[in-house]
Amino acid sequence: MKSRSKPAKNASLFSGVPRALNSNNSDDKPAQRVKTNEDMTSKKRKAKEIVTLLVGNDPESKASRFIVHKKLLCAASPVFEAACKPEWQGAEKDVIRLPEYQPEVIRAFVHWVYYDKYIYLSLKDFETRALADRPEGVLVRLYFLGDKYQMPRLRNQMIDALTSYRLQEGGYALETLDYACKNTAKGSALRSYLATTAICVWCHGYLSSLDEKLYPELFHDIAIQLIMAREEEVRCEDSEYGHDDEDAPSFCDRYHTHEPGSKILCTEDEIYRDDCWMSYGSND
Repeated sequence: MKSRSKPAKNASLFSGVPRALNSNNSDDKPAQRVKTNEDMTSKKRKAKEIVTLLVGNDPESKASRFIVHKKLLCAASPVFEAACKPEWQGAEKDVIRLPEYQPEVIRAFVHWVYYDKYIYLSLKDFETRALADRPEGVLVRLYFLGDKYQMPRLRNQMIDALTSYRLQEGGYALETLDYACKNTAKGSALRSYLATTAICVWCHGYLSSLDEKLYPELFHDIAIQLIMAREEEVRCEDSEYGHDDEDAPSFCDRYHTHEPGSKILCTEDEIYRDDCWMSYGSND
């Protein structure tokens, strides 16, 4: 006499097997690959991978070497991410040379990579004499870094940091403005911002003292901002309803950069940003 299999107590034909493993429920999710110890080891190894940034023209100097976790550096910049790939490494593995930047700039950048905010350096942190005399130059150079290595968030934060610096110190050194104009393209947000700031801060007496110095690119930008502000004023005077503040571009629209479709409105510190007619400037 043939014996018939009886269902196990768990409703499975195979006793000792949990029902969940022998069910055919339509709500079941597709099976996922179980992570092995090898997977976990690989993740830990990648988390510990580091990159050495060699800064300035003297890479053998201890102060010119900065160690940063590769994962964070790659997350901050698609350009750095590409530079960390084996096919772009060359003879120096996990080494990126940045000869055009000063140690102070990269020190502040590394802090930003880890903490997502700018650190104001003290005088003891400066090795470059010119930057120690004009610390706002670090902010401008960090903006350049964000522009070259495609980090819009860094550029936006440097615009905000320049605003905070201006409110505390009253303005920027003329040499910093000139340097920014000479190293950026016409119509850049940074040039537009600095030119508009100069108009807000400078007085006639200070401008008269510049007679013997020529800063053609800076004054070209300032002239454009003044003319555009005047055109806006005339347009508002001719308008039946006058100027509507709601239609004016915000500080964020003028001077920040956001990825298409992913813009997050920047509302923090708006009260400080609008302390003069900066919203009438343009970066076109």
